Amino acid sequence: MLNLNCPICTELFSPCDEVYATKCGHMFHFKCLGQWLERSKTCPQCRNKCGERSIIRVYFNLANLDTSRVDIGSLQEQLDNAKLQIKTKETELKTANDQIKSLNDIKKKCMKTITGLDLKLQNKDFVISSYAEQLKMLKARIKVMEDVSKENKALKNQIEAMEGINTLLTASSGEAEKLLNSNMDIKTLATWAATLKRELRACENKKTDMRNLLKVVQTDLHKQTETKKTHEERISQLESENYQLQEKA
Repeated sequence: MLNLNCPICTELFSPCDEVYATKCGHMFHFKCLGQWLERSKTCPQCRNKCGERSIIRVYFNLANLDTSRVDIGSLQEQLDNAKLQIKTKETELKTANDQIKSLNDIKKKCMKTITGLDLKLQNKDFVISSYAEQLKMLKARIKVMEDVSKENKALKNQIEAMEGINTLLTASSGEAEKLLNSNMDIKTLATWAATLKRELRACENKKTDMRNLLKVVQTDLHKQTETKKTHEERISQLESENYQLQEKA
């Protein structure tokens, strides 16, 4: 048997193939020749003019086929090439499967890392929220302490004014006259001094109460000052921790 092949695809003709010949005598697969004639109206082999109407089908006489004359070497070469291609594809498939497995392992590790980071982020958000609430409470307390401090300061000013009057009342006439002369008319100040002296006795009890109150206020002021200082240090610490948490997040 002659090993005839299609000049276009170079594949051997088989008895079941549709084979067509041009008017110049060259044979091709019908599909290959049809695709060629769509682009060019010439014979693919000799380039003579050729059209679809001028081609005819060729039928092989199967009775004349002698399988004993088949080209064993050609078939063995094709078989070896096919085995080589299969082996190459298997190697490529194994490599691809290994890559897929490696990528899946990396994906699992990444998912675990992401889950851990999400948990850490949630914990940090909770800590930041807690610090924010504490900071808010401390600011409210500081405001209260500042109001108390202002009130204490006003009371202290009143006490100092009353102590100034008491000093004036307890001073000698010369000292009182000298003190008052530096501020107002002597007669007016003398009248004012006489009035203050008459009221002095009535104010003694109040003076004692105010002194006691001053001591209480001073003690409370000292405590409030210490507490304020402690809270300010705590606020500074919380703000620093809050800033560090935001930087890490």
